[in-house]
Amino acid sequence: MDSAVVTERVTRALKGDATVFSEVAPDGSHMGTTAVIVAIIGFVGGLLNGVFNDTTGIIGGAIGGIVGAYVAWVVGTGIFYALAKMFGGEGDFQGLMRGNAYAAVPSALGGIPFLGILIALWGVYLFILNVRENMALTMGKAAAVVLIPVAIVFLLVFLLAVFLVAALSGIG
Repeated sequence: MDSAVVTERVTRALKGDATVFSEVAPDGSHMGTTAVIVAIIGFVGGLLNGVFNDTTGIIGGAIGGIVGAYVAWVVGTGIFYALAKMFGGEGDFQGLMRGNAYAAVPSALGGIPFLGILIALWGVYLFILNVRENMALTMGKAAAVVLIPVAIVFLLVFLLAVFLVAALSGIG
């Protein structure tokens, strides 16, 4: 795929242009390109996480970021796809997966302190647009598809934090 086309599509996705998601969905030849986009997202995100959070170092962050991005891409698409089908969605898995690669682009910058939350919120919105476009759902149903797993993850993280605080303070 022409790099100018990919750059133009990434830019449009970042701006919230929903039509880009419906463009990439039917393009089966675009799967390799979206896999490269996911690798770049993971590399940049992991690199920035290594720089700003210094938990695994820059190289470890970059490598972990690539692996994590691929896992999140496949698992996240699977969860969105299953939920979308439960809500009556009509798209296919690979089309949703290609769109998710574009919706995930902002997550590359998610490790930047203070901006991470705003970037994450914008990313959630882009995932909602992608689900709406690729699974032929209403905006409300697409939002439910994306926000249900997000809410579950937040709940699990909250419960884990409560458990750890209780364990560390000797309450539990």
